[in-house]
Amino acid sequence: MSVSININHLVKRYGDNTVIPDLNLSIKHGEFFTLLGSSGCGKTTLLRMIAGFNTIEGGTISFNDRILNNISPDKRNIGMVFQNYAIFPHMTTAQNIAFGLKNRKIDRKEIDKRVLEMLKMVKIEDLKDRLPSKMSGGQQQRIALARAIVIKPDVLLMDEPLSNLDAKLRIEMRSAIKEIQNRFKITTVYVTHDQEEALAISDRIAIMKHGVIQQVGTPIEIYQRPTNLFVATFIGQSNVLEGRALRKHGYKGVILHDGTWIRVDGLKDEVEDGRDALMLVRPNEFSILEEGEEKAGVDGVVIESVFLGISMQYKVKLSNEIIINVMQQDLSKRAAQPGEVVRLLINPVYYNVFDKKTEYSLVNGVNEFE
Repeated sequence: MSVSININHLVKRYGDNTVIPDLNLSIKHGEFFTLLGSSGCGKTTLLRMIAGFNTIEGGTISFNDRILNNISPDKRNIGMVFQNYAIFPHMTTAQNIAFGLKNRKIDRKEIDKRVLEMLKMVKIEDLKDRLPSKMSGGQQQRIALARAIVIKPDVLLMDEPLSNLDAKLRIEMRSAIKEIQNRFKITTVYVTHDQEEALAISDRIAIMKHGVIQQVGTPIEIYQRPTNLFVATFIGQSNVLEGRALRKHGYKGVILHDGTWIRVDGLKDEVEDGRDALMLVRPNEFSILEEGEEKAGVDGVVIESVFLGISMQYKVKLSNEIIINVMQQDLSKRAAQPGEVVRLLINPVYYNVFDKKTEYSLVNGVNEFE
């Protein structure tokens, strides 16, 4: 049975160091919820507090309406998957998966039945009697996942479970994790610093910085409408161009350093002309104009050109010495060469503009977190 997780005014301190100052968060029944942030931001600390491994210095954590602050980890009915797998090296695959069931005094026939189901679910039934030392990292992580789920936990907690795998295995395992979570509908809290991983598997994401949640939303909401500059530059590749808010011909927009004016229909009404602003432009939102195309754009010099198979990736230095990343996805166009002067058309799919001083969004439709 899945549960909701409710966190109210949570505080975590280590001596005089406050890691989480005052955190509020609600996670829905059966949701795949990801805590995303750089190392040291507090995401693993929060996960360990939910698990009961870390003390709570203030506030409450509840599963549904049951406050867990003083309940030991073994009484919380959680499944845990660790970064280093934490499976028993002297036990076979089946014995590892059965471990939690035996501790719960489950009937032997029921244990065998559940273990077999999980072996099939994580696609390692042919490794039933093999020891972990004879397996790959991906196979060991499947054991860890099966062991966590077989006990039918209320909550599944996963701490950087794919960080020790190579790129190909990570993609394979994140698909497996999402498929299994969808089938069992277990409320899942997943910790990662990998933005692509978070975007690929999450129902919702919380971006954390210094123990404070910056924004909560679906992957699409966070990518397309970041609440502040930190979120904008943390998720996806980003270019930040300086400018000022300016109305022109009756429309709201931003004028960049070189005089290029870009219309921004979603700019908030209270944004006054002259306000210093920062515009977010993703690499794929630039187009390199071909010779003879007379369109307004920013000029720059190509300083690096890299072929990535499905696109060309450029580094371009603008007239104000800022270096930006540009992605050319249309490979039918001629590739620009280092040293070449180019004109870039800016055509954002979603316009994101931030106040230069506060670094918070100046556009409508942002899902802010308080």
